[in-house]
Amino acid sequence: MLELRAVSAFYGAAQVLWDVSLEVRRGEIVALIGSNGSGKSSVLKAVAGLLPGVTGHIRHQGRELRALPAHERAGLGIGFVLERRRLFPAMTVRENLLMGAYRVASAQAVRETLERVEALLPLVAAKRREPAGRLSGGEQQLVAIARGLMCRPSLLLLDEPFLGLSPRAVEEVAALLGHLHREGLTLLFNEQDAALCFSLAQRGYLLKAGRVVFEGHGPAALQEPAMREFLGEAVP
Repeated sequence: MLELRAVSAFYGAAQVLWDVSLEVRRGEIVALIGSNGSGKSSVLKAVAGLLPGVTGHIRHQGRELRALPAHERAGLGIGFVLERRRLFPAMTVRENLLMGAYRVASAQAVRETLERVEALLPLVAAKRREPAGRLSGGEQQLVAIARGLMCRPSLLLLDEPFLGLSPRAVEEVAALLGHLHREGLTLLFNEQDAALCFSLAQRGYLLKAGRVVFEGHGPAALQEPAMREFLGEAVP
């Protein structure tokens, strides 16, 4: 579904990624793990087309993406849920969702997708006429994910989907991601909480200072030396 090979990225003269290589297979949930400044968000932005200086190869279903602008990548079925939700606060929940469907070809497809998303998330349907800025943080995160689903993605990127949420909201968002995975959607998300990552993801990549330093499979990966060092545990 997604392949990065030797990807480096820059903000102007400042390099933020060094030779990052990873893959996400169809139907997987994969996590990017690391502390603040490790490059997790930069990887997602590079895939979505939101970083100006990127070298290497980024392929979605075998197609090279680097020359494509962000809106064309969305049109290929790459959804992106931004960090801290980034909803339009004065617009209603329904209007925010429709903004996510601007690359969907037909009005009928938009209606069908909206019906499916609202059936999946009853809160989104119940709050459809409310300004998004009046919702709680957890509710806004669900709306942000719903907006990401409106482009009918085959691959959904989520930048810090649990950031700033209450424990109950974390459970709700985790349950939603699990449901989307069972429906066959491919997911790539980033998070600092390694235990939370491996409770959801089949595989995870640990980033440090813009480099991939470890790839692990399932909860057992938490016992590997690289992960234990990241967690602050003593490594013999």
